[in-house]
Amino acid sequence: MKQSIAQQRRERERRELRQAILDAACAIAAQDGWQAVTIRKVAERVEYSPGSIYSYFDSKEAMLETLVKEGFDRLAAQLQAALPTNADAETQLLTLCASYWDFAWRFPELYQVMHSLGGAPFSFPDNPFKEWEAFRLSYELFDRWLQEHELSSTDGMEKVEAIWGLLHGLISLAFTQRLREDRQQAKALALRTVQALLWSWGHAPAER
Repeated sequence: MKQSIAQQRRERERRELRQAILDAACAIAAQDGWQAVTIRKVAERVEYSPGSIYSYFDSKEAMLETLVKEGFDRLAAQLQAALPTNADAETQLLTLCASYWDFAWRFPELYQVMHSLGGAPFSFPDNPFKEWEAFRLSYELFDRWLQEHELSSTDGMEKVEAIWGLLHGLISLAFTQRLREDRQQAKALALRTVQALLWSWGHAPAER
C-alpha cells in the first residue's frame, strides 16, 4: 500500500532525527571523548527529551553499536571505491592500506568507536573478519596476492591481521601524537612497512 504524504514525511523526519542523534554523539566525542557521551547529553544537543532518544536507541551501547556497524559499512564503501581497476594485487593492497589510513583521519570519531579508542566502551564481535565487509575485501585481495606469488594461503588470515595491526597501531600512535613523524610522514612509513612485509613474505622460501 502506498504511503500517504504525511506518512512519508514522518518516516523522513524519523530518519533525519536518528541521524542527528548519531551525529550528536560523534560531536560530543570529538569535544570530550566517548566516555563523555550519554543519552542525556545527546538529547540536549538535538533538543529533544531523553525519552525521545530511547525510542531510537534503548541504551548508549545500542547507539555505539549502530555507529560501529555504520562505520564499517562506510569504510568498506570507501575501500571499494578507492581500488584501481586493472592493477596487480600488490598495488591494490597498498591502495587499500592508504585508503584505510585516510578513513581514520577523515572520520576520527567513527574510527575511535569502531576500535574502542577514545574511551569508547565497545568490543569487537568474536570474529570481525566474518562480520565486516571491509575485512572480507582485505582478505580476498591478499589471497589474490598470494596466488600471484604462488604462495600458500594457509596462514593468509594471520598475515592480513598483521597488516591491519600495523596500520591500526600507527594510526593509534599518530592520534595521540606519539610519533615523531607528522600525519603524512606516518602514512608514508606505514605504506613502506606494508610493502616491506609483502616483499619479505614473497621472498621467504619456507612460504612456498
